[in-house]
Amino acid sequence: ARVLPTTPYDLSKVRAMDAQVRWRAQRINAPSWPLDDMDAALTLKDGVLQLDPLNFGVAGGDIRSTIHMDARNAVITTQLKAGIRGIRLDQLFPDATLAKQASGAIGGELDLRGRGNSIAAMLGSADGSIGVGMGRGHVGNLIMELAGLDIAESLKYLITKDRQIPVRCIFGDFGMQDGLMQSRALAFDSTDTIIVGEGNISLKNETLDLLLRPRPKDRSILSLRSPLRIGGTFKDPSFRPDFKALGMRGAIAVALGSIAPPAALLATFEPGPGKDSDCGGKYAQ
Repeated sequence: ARVLPTTPYDLSKVRAMDAQVRWRAQRINAPSWPLDDMDAALTLKDGVLQLDPLNFGVAGGDIRSTIHMDARNAVITTQLKAGIRGIRLDQLFPDATLAKQASGAIGGELDLRGRGNSIAAMLGSADGSIGVGMGRGHVGNLIMELAGLDIAESLKYLITKDRQIPVRCIFGDFGMQDGLMQSRALAFDSTDTIIVGEGNISLKNETLDLLLRPRPKDRSILSLRSPLRIGGTFKDPSFRPDFKALGMRGAIAVALGSIAPPAALLATFEPGPGKDSDCGGKYAQ
């Protein structure tokens, strides 16, 4: 079973009418989603749909985007650009228990172009880039469990067993070609460790192939922590220590070079204070 929606768009409805709509709303009644302050302008003419802008507030932050869909031919072409700023994890998960398990603000940039008559088909053929980052905060075990990770069996190889994981920043920068997201920079920077990642994510096949390598900031601790291999599918991901990669740590570290986030992505979130708060650039060398 696939995770990304495969329901096809109804092309007859898109081609059957022309429309021009402007919608503004300060409050949105969506109990499951902390949405507000929407500003959208829709234009539909001769099978071409444009949403410019499509902006709305989410969990204390905002998403500003434009969407262009051309349905004049048998296969729809779609362009999506979006900027994400200041989305608060504790507001994104408003339940009191969940709010205690996460803090930090998410930012990012998306620029995608794809072909297909469903969300899955469009993303599975997309070219472009995706970057996302989170600044200072923390992530708790419960959030990790809800995300599908067994924190006790997986992340214990990388970071502490504490229930609260302090975060200086997390970032991922991916280039995308034909639905394959290839990492250009990927890291998790906590108070005592930076975890450097590499690999790819296939939106076409919904598969994961990532390797996360712990790099202790204090050379006297965590020296035997194993890298973590993330594989499987979106529906059924797998997490296992990669002891073979552990033996290659020295050579890989030299090859990785600096892993500081790209300047364009860094501008979308606020890294935490304290020493080495550049997301561990020097520790990835």
